[in-house]
Amino acid sequence: MKIVWLVFEYDRKKLSDAGRGQDMYHDNIEVFKYTTASIKTFLAHNNNLKDSINIFTDNKFLMVDLLKQYDVFYEGLNVYDIKDKIEDWKLHSYPWNPKAAFLKYISEFNDDIFFIDNDCICKNNVDALIESVKSEDKIYFWEKERKISESREYWGWKAAAKNTGNPEEYYVYNDGIIVLGKRFIEQGYFDNSYNMMETIWKLEVFTATQLATCFVAQQLG
Repeated sequence: MKIVWLVFEYDRKKLSDAGRGQDMYHDNIEVFKYTTASIKTFLAHNNNLKDSINIFTDNKFLMVDLLKQYDVFYEGLNVYDIKDKIEDWKLHSYPWNPKAAFLKYISEFNDDIFFIDNDCICKNNVDALIESVKSEDKIYFWEKERKISESREYWGWKAAAKNTGNPEEYYVYNDGIIVLGKRFIEQGYFDNSYNMMETIWKLEVFTATQLATCFVAQQLG
């Protein structure tokens, strides 16, 4: 099991142009600070999994500095500089393409994956969840939100479902956490999710990655 975080400097203008206010994400140092908090809360309940943690970033110096400042850094912590990849991913018109492309990138690990968004706070031990991923054919998300059929038209969810051939009875989940076994990755889960995201973004639906990961998960049963 690889437990992964992605933290990068947001293109705040692109987010603003897509309808998300620039001040919503404060500044990039704040983004890195709450990533540090996310990792620290995870370790507080899951120190036994510290060797499984992998942090990917476009500013390794800042990330390591904050981890040390808040007493989170330890010898052997895996912090990877993938700035070149992130810069390439950010060329896409979709503001959250770096996340979508990153999920596709980590499929190369050939391992079970526990992805945690950098604003998620951990309150419990996750051993039981990890064991269930190993023994059951399930993909876990953070939480269930609602059915596509219950969404408002202007969200674009119904149009996204129609244009990708998915039923409105599908649910949308919060993809701040995605936990799955490598058998789903071998079936093309992240690759298919990325391709579907591309289709949905053509409709300018801001939640394209969230919808794509949910749709493909339900297609796989």
